Order: sequence, then structure tokens, then C-alpha cells
Amino acid sequence: MTVGLVAILQYHDIANQTNFYTLHSWVGIILIVAYYLQFVCGFFTYLYPGATIDVRVFTIPIHKVVGRTLFIFAVIAGVTGVMQEAIWSNPDYASLSENAMLLNFIGFFSAIFIGTMIYLLSDHVFRRRPIPFPVASGSSTGQTIFYGSTSSTRFIPTGSESIRETKEQILVY
Repeated sequence: MTVGLVAILQYHDIANQTNFYTLHSWVGIILIVAYYLQFVCGFFTYLYPGATIDVRVFTIPIHKVVGRTLFIFAVIAGVTGVMQEAIWSNPDYASLSENAMLLNFIGFFSAIFIGTMIYLLSDHVFRRRPIPFPVASGSSTGQTIFYGSTSSTRFIPTGSESIRETKEQILVY
């Protein structure tokens, strides 16, 4: 992303063109800034060992929504870039030439792609299945208790019921 941004800025400087005046460029700049913020926040929340489980529980719904929003913005940036180039470089675009029809279909199928991906990300059927792993042993029955197992007894350290389930999902997923 950064390489593309630098390349287009250099191209505009060589061609004496104005920067950041189209919808495509605005969406692209917002996308780049938000992506790097999401990356840094995700790194310090989920990979940095100092983050507590409560912080992870609180931020995972926000992280998911922002990630899906960034995906939508990325496709929008691509479609606006294709349409911008099509209108500027194709004088007969308004007459719906073959190239114009192709680019319109690219935009249409990109919208279908967004809808399909958001559906797949939102539906629980398509999520990764939890893999049981031991978190505590030596219970009263001598069994190892698992997160994500099908047993009726689960070891859940602290928190309310909704937080407990989310903590379990974080540790499993």
C-alpha cells in the first residue's frame, strides 16, 4: 500500500497533476491510515504479551467491525479507481462501449463479492471449529478440563457469562 502511494505521488509530481482531489484518493488515504491504526492496535492487543484477557475481550468486537469496514473500503477504493480511469481515458464511455460494459461488470461483481464475504464472515457456520486444548488438570474427577470441548464442565477463570464465552472464543480462535 505504501509503495503504491509513494509511486502515485511521484507520478503526479512528474506529470504536474494535483494530488488528493478525487473520491478514489480520499478513500485510499482513509483506508491506509485506518489500516495501519488497526494493525498497530491489533499488534499491541493480541500479540503483545502485556495485554490482559479483559482488554482482548473488550476489543475483539471492535477489531472485527473495523476489519470488515476496512475490507469494504478497500473494494470501494478499487472500484472508484477503475471507474475514474475508465471515465478519464475512455472518451466513448457514455456510449457503453465494450470496455465500458466490462468495467461496469467489474464494479457490479465487486459489490457481490463484498456481500458474499461479509455474509461468510458473519455466519457462524463458516467459522473455524474450536480445537480442544487443556487449560487445567486435576479437577475433582481427575479429568483435564478443556476450553471449546463438548464436555459439560468447562474451566472458565473469571468474569460474567457473556465475558466468559468471549474469553473462551479468544483463547480458542
